[in-house]
Amino acid sequence: MVCLTALLVEAAFFTQTSADIPSTSDLKLVDIWFVFCIVALFLVMVGIVVINKILMAAEDKPSDAAIKRAWDVPVQEESLLAHRVNAVCVVVIPFLLAIFVVGYFVFAATYRADILNY
Repeated sequence: MVCLTALLVEAAFFTQTSADIPSTSDLKLVDIWFVFCIVALFLVMVGIVVINKILMAAEDKPSDAAIKRAWDVPVQEESLLAHRVNAVCVVVIPFLLAIFVVGYFVFAATYRADILNY
């Protein structure tokens, strides 16, 4: 729910910023930044949905006994899969964010330098 709210707020920021900036036919750097932020939030939301879906499927399976102690319950394969998906998301999403931020600022610096040289 928090990710969906953050996505809504990001879309509102994008709309407000786009309305305040003079319109041009070219793609602006701020447009690229906001679109990437929206895509990144969407990827986080998809990751959360996938992990929750795996965990919900694991909970729906019937158990052998009505009452089990926490240390007696064997770890289910779906739970391990959910933890693996979470671990991948924890590593991949920040890595993609870092690559984009570095590339974005390198591009912005070279773009700005090209404009100043004219």
